[in-house]
Amino acid sequence: MMAKKLLYLIVISFILIQCSYKDDKYKVGQVWNYKTRQNEVNSSLTIVSINNDKKEGVIIGVHLSNIKFSRIGNFDEVNINFLPFSKSALDKSVTTIKEYTEELPDFKTEYDSWKHTDDTSINKCFRSSVIQVLDSIEIKVGKL
Repeated sequence: MMAKKLLYLIVISFILIQCSYKDDKYKVGQVWNYKTRQNEVNSSLTIVSINNDKKEGVIIGVHLSNIKFSRIGNFDEVNINFLPFSKSALDKSVTTIKEYTEELPDFKTEYDSWKHTDDTSINKCFRSSVIQVLDSIEIKVGKL
């Protein structure tokens, strides 16, 4: 009887730990320098959300500022309000923390749209580096 209670407590503790994910490295409001493309040295990455997904694991939502899609004729700097990345993809991309902010950039519309996507056939986050994802977006948009 005592062994069952102990096992029950261990299982409940494990579940609670998994559901209340906290990361030592990433926190909402961090503004990071990251490995940018050559024409985007002024770009920065802001952590806007952290989610734990049963299938994907930790998903970190980012806002990217000062992005240039020059291959598609847009030489102006634009912001990408929300992109979801796996923790390992972000680990490959970020370099140093630039600052912390309490005023998050506008990301809520894109985040809510992503959060309420019910299509289980698609991945919920990017597993490639930020550079690779931006290059892919630029190529796909350029073909439209």
